[in-house]
Amino acid sequence: MEAGIPYDRHHPFEATLLSRRSLCRGETEREAYHLVIDIRRSQWHYSCGDSLAILPQNDPRCVSDLLQRLCLEPLTLITLPSSGVPKPLRLVLEEELCLNHLPKSFWEFLRRRVAKDGELYRKIPVGESEGWENFLKNHTLAKALELFPDFRCTAQELVEHLRPMLPRLYSIASAPTLFPEEVHLAIVMVKYEDIYGEKRHGVATRYLSPEGIPVGGRCRCFLVRSHFRLPEDIRRDMILVGPGTGVAPFRGFIWEYAAQREAGKETGRTWLFFGSLRRHSHFYYQEEWEELMARGVLTHLDCAFSRDQAEKIYVQHRLLEHGPELARWILGGAHFYICGDASHMAKDVEAALLQILSVHAHLSDPGDYLRTMRREKRYQKDVY
Repeated sequence: MEAGIPYDRHHPFEATLLSRRSLCRGETEREAYHLVIDIRRSQWHYSCGDSLAILPQNDPRCVSDLLQRLCLEPLTLITLPSSGVPKPLRLVLEEELCLNHLPKSFWEFLRRRVAKDGELYRKIPVGESEGWENFLKNHTLAKALELFPDFRCTAQELVEHLRPMLPRLYSIASAPTLFPEEVHLAIVMVKYEDIYGEKRHGVATRYLSPEGIPVGGRCRCFLVRSHFRLPEDIRRDMILVGPGTGVAPFRGFIWEYAAQREAGKETGRTWLFFGSLRRHSHFYYQEEWEELMARGVLTHLDCAFSRDQAEKIYVQHRLLEHGPELARWILGGAHFYICGDASHMAKDVEAALLQILSVHAHLSDPGDYLRTMRREKRYQKDVY
């Protein structure tokens, strides 16, 4: 285990939640929060770009309902191979196992236990690869027990057919020079409807929201080192693209530059591209960006609020608007960073970057130049 990080998934650190505040204004369809977590006892020395892995807990009310439906005793001792330590079944279901995403093995186990002539039984798409992904996404353990109320099993059988709870990684949103004993996070609540029209939420974001852990409560976590790093030479310029809570690590990056300036060191220019739904309600850290611009640490700030006009505008559009100047920055040695959604945003931003290198930097092979930037660690992505 790496020196200075004496904790991991199986031996997490219990940190204290010092504060939680909303990053949104007014009534909005999206909830986002800024968290401050106390890590004084951890002996960690984190860097800009690192992540904090949170081990969330399932909703205790949901666990109580599941135990009641299955007629299982909450204090039954269970030993999981990962820990080897006997724990009460209730605690195992709250902390150790995933109840929202069931493996195929659970449904195969359930099929062996329920009546084989039921209509719902025949709709379980065991062995049908095309239907499995959507089926598994929309059927939690609670939904399975609702559909098959006669299903019963022992405590040991239940835990053997559930997935382990996986840690969730959140980019650290604070500068270690300014906050060596704290870790700041920016989270957005995951909420959606399943195929039955029932409202669901992400396990980790519910746990970190006001519905979950209270301020002053403890959360289990561990530090995860990252390749996502500030320039080794802080005199280099930075172009930072972070829509939504993808802006989190860049809050740390820019405040770290501010701290280094306060210490008398020379830092490069910074250009932040931020995107969200609406300026009025979803402009995360607006006051801080304005302060950093007034101090000259944040050189440029360009925003894309997709719902503020009829035509949706995203960060890649803002990049293209500033193509000539961005090309000059990049050819001058600037580092280019992307953080956030991997499926669409990161691809669109990279396509815009290649277009800028081709049209405004006049490069015959912009892809080769981008590969060189990547080798030189001037082009970095933290996407998920």
